[in-house]
Amino acid sequence: MLSPIQSEAGDVEFVADNERTRGRGYYLDLCFHIHATNASGQQLELVDGGSVDWTQKLLSNAKERLVISGIGSERLCREFAVVNAA
Repeated sequence: MLSPIQSEAGDVEFVADNERTRGRGYYLDLCFHIHATNASGQQLELVDGGSVDWTQKLLSNAKERLVISGIGSERLCREFAVVNAA
């Protein structure tokens, strides 16, 4: 599943972690994280997301699917702000 995405994304690394423990009990099956490396070389988690059953429960419809995500926008701006050298 990741091969077609990897071929389009160039230098972005995609990794499947079947042993993950984070997000269990919250995300159903699909769970993802997006990390980026800042100017000092530190790798930071910026985004997480995954599949949830909220709409299945709300609509009483087991066919419903919902994938959500969230980004730490303050962290993104703080760590990756472009400073103009005026």
